[in-house]
Amino acid sequence: MRRKATLPKKWDAENFPGFWRDTETNVSTEKLSIDQSILDNSNRVIEKHSLSYMTYSVPFMYQVYANVNITPWGTNGFYQAMGWFGEKHVRLQENRLSRIILEQNASEVRSLTIGESWGMGDGYMFIANSIDAKAATPQGWFSLIRNKTKLDDEVMLPAGRSHEPSANSPVNLY
Repeated sequence: MRRKATLPKKWDAENFPGFWRDTETNVSTEKLSIDQSILDNSNRVIEKHSLSYMTYSVPFMYQVYANVNITPWGTNGFYQAMGWFGEKHVRLQENRLSRIILEQNASEVRSLTIGESWGMGDGYMFIANSIDAKAATPQGWFSLIRNKTKLDDEVMLPAGRSHEPSANSPVNLY
């Protein structure tokens, strides 16, 4: 007589590596389950409404808030993140999701000089067009481009300056 093997009926990041898990915090949010009594190697059809995928958002601290105590504009220092079919996403207003294209780690700092660009991933480029270090408040003019199309142009003020800039010093972007 052949013995039936019972298949797993619940999966999460512990037993399925295809789900997202944050390596720094060990947080995971995705679960897949089959609510069906007979499911084994002989009975492999999942009945209608018996399969469910669930995920939820959890708060993550912005790195700039965690490391230099600068609160990103419009936030309390945190954003809501969640796994969505194996990738980390950010939960936006009105329950929309966005895939994260760049997440700096705790020690990563980017400095740009005039004319320099920063490839951020997924076709996005951040370009330093001009830097005025002699203004009463140092400022820089930057462009955000995706796939060679300009999305935005902004004059930005540096955050968390600890020294007086010179005309050739880069503006640190956090």
